[in-house]
Amino acid sequence: MKRYSPPSLVDLASQSFLKDEASAIAMLHCLPIALFLPLFKAAVTGRHLATLKAMVSTWPFTCLPLGALIGAQQLPQDILKAVLDGLDVLLAQKVRPGRCQLKVLDLCTHAHSNSWNLCSDTESDFTYLSLCPSTKSLRSLNLSRIKLTGFNPQSLQVLLERTSDTLQILNLGGCGITDSQLKAILPALGRCSQLELFRLYGIPVSMATLEGLLRHTLPLCKLQLLQFPIPLECYLDIQGPLQQGKLPMYMAKLKQTLQDLGKWNRLLACQHDTNIDDHSITCIIQD
Repeated sequence: MKRYSPPSLVDLASQSFLKDEASAIAMLHCLPIALFLPLFKAAVTGRHLATLKAMVSTWPFTCLPLGALIGAQQLPQDILKAVLDGLDVLLAQKVRPGRCQLKVLDLCTHAHSNSWNLCSDTESDFTYLSLCPSTKSLRSLNLSRIKLTGFNPQSLQVLLERTSDTLQILNLGGCGITDSQLKAILPALGRCSQLELFRLYGIPVSMATLEGLLRHTLPLCKLQLLQFPIPLECYLDIQGPLQQGKLPMYMAKLKQTLQDLGKWNRLLACQHDTNIDDHSITCIIQD
């Protein structure tokens, strides 16, 4: 038999505060910091979307842990929209409100005005985020460990195209992206003119696709660190061990590609890394 847990005084105060939503919004700037989290939870439960939107602009912490506060595997679309709308309002302001300290919006994913670190694996959420207006100022995108194997690459294409003028860091490590999916996003990836750091490891990719990756990204981007997997051709089979004898052949081909692109003389380091999920190559290029 479950024990009944009566609401705390803070919970009751939050519910009472939200009965007049217009007044609640007007008072957010002077709300005690200790009440922000319980008020946010109450606003989510009661679907006070206008209050949620307004709270983003006055959030007094560096992180708004939306996923943890909701505690659901999939974020309700109306809640997600209200919070992202609030983020858009915040980004549009030339002067950030004095109380607002928000840097990271954790959606069980992490998004923020400059950075998204997604860990949701629902394609509907990913599609919605790719169309969010705030993507235009995105500087960092971390999709590592998300399983993109069955995703339509068009969503990622759209996201890369919309952030092509600002994106500086992209991490696709261990995301399960396939050879055909990677090929599909290469043109969009090549338009990311500000890209400085790109990680792609722990996934099976062919030598032809990796060469296409280099030829699409290196000429137009500002890449200083590039990490990518050793291609499938260097393994005994897709699940098999690395054939060490084929590695020098691949490194020679990599050197030739970098020479063709005029990057070899600017290469500060090129090392074989076995410390992550799979063998990879890390190149550090002088800007």
